[in-house]
Amino acid sequence: MKRIAALAALVGMAGVASATLTPIYFWELKGTQAQLTKQPSATDLVNGFTDASLPGPLNNQVMNESGYGYADEFGPGIIDPTNQLYSMLMYTGSLCLDVQPPGIGQNSDGFLPGYGGNVGQFTDGVFGGGLYGILRDYARYSLVVRFGFSQPTDIGKIRVFGGNILNRDGRTFHHYDVYASTDGLGAYGSFFPVALGVKTGEIAYVNANLWSASLTDLSNYDGKTLVAGCTDLRILFYCVSNTQALFTDPYQGTAQEDPAHQACEVEPGDVDGRRKAFEASIIREIDVFPPGFETPWGDIDYDGDHDMVDAAAFQRCFAGSTTTGGCFRFDYDENAVINGVDFAAFAASMTGPQ
Repeated sequence: MKRIAALAALVGMAGVASATLTPIYFWELKGTQAQLTKQPSATDLVNGFTDASLPGPLNNQVMNESGYGYADEFGPGIIDPTNQLYSMLMYTGSLCLDVQPPGIGQNSDGFLPGYGGNVGQFTDGVFGGGLYGILRDYARYSLVVRFGFSQPTDIGKIRVFGGNILNRDGRTFHHYDVYASTDGLGAYGSFFPVALGVKTGEIAYVNANLWSASLTDLSNYDGKTLVAGCTDLRILFYCVSNTQALFTDPYQGTAQEDPAHQACEVEPGDVDGRRKAFEASIIREIDVFPPGFETPWGDIDYDGDHDMVDAAAFQRCFAGSTTTGGCFRFDYDENAVINGVDFAAFAASMTGPQ
């Protein structure tokens, strides 16, 4: 998949990645919103959902759950068994940013004070301007947001748009986990993971004044049902950067770049060796689509056609495993083998330059 990302780098930055579970996602980092291959939708399943002010069942509503301390109820071991995360909070009074302060309210409202953010902005079909949508800094989870449907709803795709149009920096990245429930109650114990660690590219990317817009597009590998009968969808956003425009993981490392934090305990979830991220994303829009909204079979780079980029990927996959390099996208008859049947279907679907 790195080959695909390298080709896309000619016009921006894009890639295809595998989520922790069965779903896959693609991501983009672009200089402007207009350069994104997808744009916010005003007709998706959650468009127009209104803000909910109290916990409990939601009726076509969206709720900022960060301020209620619900993230505590995930632990121990439900969201983050490796690090046994009990709290979304990272207290700024602690050098290592890992001490829960007294009271759940501090650093837990989901948006930076003074910027007027609200989760209703995620369902208006608009990318937005300025810093509107900047999430809470110094929180392991900088926002916990829940969408509640009035009736069980099949979900096929989730798109998240972000970006800092004022300063092309680390806030353009985003990184999140997705959970869902089918019981209509919104109770934490009933949620199951859909995809973990969805993010815009690789940890350690540097946004050196390059990108002001970002996108992740999460779906099942065949474009079919991602979640069947969903009543509640919960997304947990991580902090992503460290004021140096660097995409950073949310776990404490050896912090070799920051001597003051080298005394902090290294957390098992760390992958980059750096001080944990404490700067939050700017999230612009969250769109949710039904199954079949887009069928990505054969389209390895998600650009809406079957062209020579896809053909090159097919050639690498032919007669090989369907479990590596996105090769399952070419398994037309779903028999776990890329063979002549799949080639015939792919060749007949070629739409780009021959």
